[in-house]
Amino acid sequence: MYGKTKQKKFSDFKVEDDLKQKVLDYIKTNDSIDNDTCQKTFEIDRGKAYRILEKLEKEKLIKSEGTGKAIKYVLIRA
Repeated sequence: MYGKTKQKKFSDFKVEDDLKQKVLDYIKTNDSIDNDTCQKTFEIDRGKAYRILEKLEKEKLIKSEGTGKAIKYVLIRA
């Protein structure tokens, strides 16, 4: 079983897209979000919160501000 990767199902992508939209909506309402708030608000683990925030950042929808534990994410204004 080593070396096999788990394939994502269509429903996994839908759930991820829904979560990304919820995070964006949260930031629009509250101006920013950090990893800890993301975990608590959406009841997800640290890794998933990091991956969602990282994907939104790579998609240039949000940007990080600060360093270390003080990193927060804000919307990129067009």
